[in-house]
Amino acid sequence: MRSLCHHQQEEICGLRRKNKSLKKEIKGLKREVKYLKEENQNLQVELASSRHKKDSSNSNIPPSSDIGKPKQPRSLRKSSGKKPEGQSGHKGTTLKMTTTPDLFVDHPPMICEQYGSSSLELPANLAGRRQVINMPPILALVTKHRVFSKQCKWGYCTLSQFPAQVKAPVSYGPLFKV
Repeated sequence: MRSLCHHQQEEICGLRRKNKSLKKEIKGLKREVKYLKEENQNLQVELASSRHKKDSSNSNIPPSSDIGKPKQPRSLRKSSGKKPEGQSGHKGTTLKMTTTPDLFVDHPPMICEQYGSSSLELPANLAGRRQVINMPPILALVTKHRVFSKQCKWGYCTLSQFPAQVKAPVSYGPLFKV
């Protein structure tokens, strides 16, 4: 009989947790619905106002139908009279090689160009060098948050809580920009 009560207490505890979780989810969904309704209303207002202002710059209407509209100047810059390429006497700049590269990749010859032999025995001499600057790939850091329930010696079940910023089963963190 005691194990039946204990089993029922565990079931009640589980149902309470599920109820609390569902209430949180409903609250979040209500907030999301409210936000989406506001966004929908704003987009409808924006769409209604833009319907009356179609021209060749915001639709597929040909420019010839833009009657009565002054044409925009192409550039506000004044011509200097010089050609658009680099001018003679101008000192150019280029990327500088670093003295501390992160990786070294050697490309020694494997086959003699003249005779086709693969028996190149003498050590290779450095004949040239180049550097390629790259950005490392950005990897997402996924954190799994877990909550637990514990039962006290009197049979009461306590459920820990997720942090306030962890609002959904899967979500983006504050540093993630879409």
